[in-house]
Amino acid sequence: MAIKPYLNFRHLIFIAAIALGMSLLVFPPASLTSQESKAATLVIIIMSAWATGIFPEHLTALFFFFFSMLFSVAPAHVIFSGFGTTTFWLVFG
Repeated sequence: MAIKPYLNFRHLIFIAAIALGMSLLVFPPASLTSQESKAATLVIIIMSAWATGIFPEHLTALFFFFFSMLFSVAPAHVIFSGFGTTTFWLVFG
């Protein structure tokens, strides 16, 4: 029986994305405000999680909403505004 390596390529990609995102958060570029660097960090990490499939897709979406609220990227009515449209329920239903 062969031993499976604990870290594979997609794990390494996700870890690199976390490092990149955190570097944006700790050392934001001069052209970004603190809110924009928080949003950029969140987008980089969540998009890499979706791209690598490191978590199930529904959990990744929940993580996005949770961390958006936790980091106060935008007000709650802006973050969850897509759920109030009829288009969302047409596609979801």
